Amino acid sequence: MCRMSTYMLSTHRRYLATDKNDNKTTESKTEIGPSAPEIEINNLTGDHQHVVEIAFNRPARRNALGKQLLIQLDATIDSLNADNTIRCILFRSLVPNVFCAGADLKERLEMPQEEVGPFVSKIKEIFSKIFGLPVPTIAALDGLALGGGLELALACDIRIAAQTAKLGLTETKLGIIPGAGGTQRLPRIIGPPKAKELIYTGRILNGQQAYEIRLVNEVVKQNEQLNAAYQRSLEIAQEIVQQGPLAVRMAKQAINKGLEVDLQTGLEVEEGCYDTVLTSEDRIEDMVGYDPEKKNLTSSQILIASTTASFTSRFLLQPIDVIKIRFQLQIEPIRNLTNSKYRTLFQSIRLIHYEEGLRAFWKGHIAAQVLSMTFNSAQMYAFEKVTKQLGEIFPITTSSPTAKTITHFVIGSLAASIAVISCQPTDVLRTRFVGQGEPKIYHSYIQAISLIWTREGYHGFYRGLIPAIILYAPVSALTFGFYELFNRAWDHLPIRKFDSIKHGFNGGIAGVLAKFVVYPFDLAKKRLEVVKFEEARSKFGQTRAYSGLINCLSETIRHEGFTGLYKGMTPSLIKAYLSTAITLGIYDSICNRFRQISSD
Repeated sequence: MCRMSTYMLSTHRRYLATDKNDNKTTESKTEIGPSAPEIEINNLTGDHQHVVEIAFNRPARRNALGKQLLIQLDATIDSLNADNTIRCILFRSLVPNVFCAGADLKERLEMPQEEVGPFVSKIKEIFSKIFGLPVPTIAALDGLALGGGLELALACDIRIAAQTAKLGLTETKLGIIPGAGGTQRLPRIIGPPKAKELIYTGRILNGQQAYEIRLVNEVVKQNEQLNAAYQRSLEIAQEIVQQGPLAVRMAKQAINKGLEVDLQTGLEVEEGCYDTVLTSEDRIEDMVGYDPEKKNLTSSQILIASTTASFTSRFLLQPIDVIKIRFQLQIEPIRNLTNSKYRTLFQSIRLIHYEEGLRAFWKGHIAAQVLSMTFNSAQMYAFEKVTKQLGEIFPITTSSPTAKTITHFVIGSLAASIAVISCQPTDVLRTRFVGQGEPKIYHSYIQAISLIWTREGYHGFYRGLIPAIILYAPVSALTFGFYELFNRAWDHLPIRKFDSIKHGFNGGIAGVLAKFVVYPFDLAKKRLEVVKFEEARSKFGQTRAYSGLINCLSETIRHEGFTGLYKGMTPSLIKAYLSTAITLGIYDSICNRFRQISSD
């Protein structure tokens, strides 16, 4: 055990990078341990990021499994088993025409008899660890794999062989039997009759023969570099790491554990693994909220990203917001063939443009811009920071899939409530500027603030606060919840070419669904915000004063029907989709760009 620990502190690693232009692999070494280890651990980058190679390098003994190699291999497997960033492990040889010749028989002959049994048991234990690794494993068989060498490959999930490879369990030729899992794993892979034949005879197969009996997954023609199986294994590994990491782990667990039990129990194992994936974040990257495996952003970077996203979204969508607010404040029905001022979406656009000019569509824009920037900045900043703090204090809030979902829902609501309280005065100003007709009551923001303070006191700045909190807390939580749900579903789509629009599309749909659920509170908020502002509303039609949230909702239903609670729903849904799509899309893009800059 001491020798293994010493090796772990002196592991030799080589970091490889793939040149995407010519698909060549280049490598740069960093020596931190033995100059010539019997295995090398290669952390691949570029197109093969998250893939780790275990490369055997004992040419003098044809990669035979000796004591030192086993110590290094055991320590390496333990290390990789604890690394959650790895998504695939590939076993290969750096010795031409050889994968692994099996146990080092010369070493074994020199052992005292009492050490032979524990030595063989240790090989079996290490191969069991390989079989039990949580991520897919691939054996690239470009040469000889006999005895324990083939047993190592049998412990892997996938085996790729060159046509010239030589594979066999040859122990019976030496008067022994496979002792590192061969008698158990080979029958499970190719069936008992054929396994018995191969073990009884000690027959050696080439790559093509091995493929014909399904001992290997694929056979490839050997190339001049003598690494055709390795190159094909890299391609398969690249496909694997592009899939949902948790989904792949759960698939492996379901298959392996299911094979150990009867079918009914296996189906229950599958159901448990499936539920784990459904209730989890099946992505390491590209999510809103804190993720301990992401490069942490600074406070200023978060503020820049959220503010830029909010400013752009608000400027583009202000005209839709003006129409929505006019619809919400109108008492008369919004339908054609009535005496209502605003009857349809396009009629309202034409009327506002005719009566007030193009600039009317940006009424209250400054207040709206301040509102959006402060609200979204406060909300996203609070969301990122609170989830991060909780993740550090209570790790289960980010490591447990169910806890992460609950945490995001609760913190999303809390972050929205904080943002609402800090921004409500600005929202009141925005609504009154948009809602006033000609001649104007408010001519500037300073005058408006002064009049509200003089006539209504500080209460005037917080009209509509209760429905605002009720509105934004659940809508934000629902938006984040729907957004994560749709992102998980998107990751299971078989086609990846539309990934560039994922954040915008999913964010938009999440915003629409969340807005629909809580829309009546939005209408009540707007109407309460213009209480004691009836003078400016007189030319738009009827006006009505409300004493509070319940009174507003009940009076609206009594005089306008239940559908009155959804006045302005059409422009609101258009705005909700576009606003969430633009905001989340720009926010995630800027955050990812900051992370790329930090990584470079």
